[in-house]
Amino acid sequence: MSQANIQTKENRTEGSMVRFTTNQWKHLKKLAFDNEKQPAVLIREAFFKVYPELESVDAENIEK
Repeated sequence: MSQANIQTKENRTEGSMVRFTTNQWKHLKKLAFDNEKQPAVLIREAFFKVYPELESVDAENIEK
């Protein structure tokens, strides 16, 4: 077992629950830095723009 473990899948990062390629992750981190936010916050805001009804569900759960 002296051989290296060769991965067959595209190089992925473990930066978030969403999988990005390394170049996508670098670009996302740059966008987040330019907007003075963390990448996860940027992803969350983009998600709520697509699904605005989920934002009110989140607020209801926090109030309980």
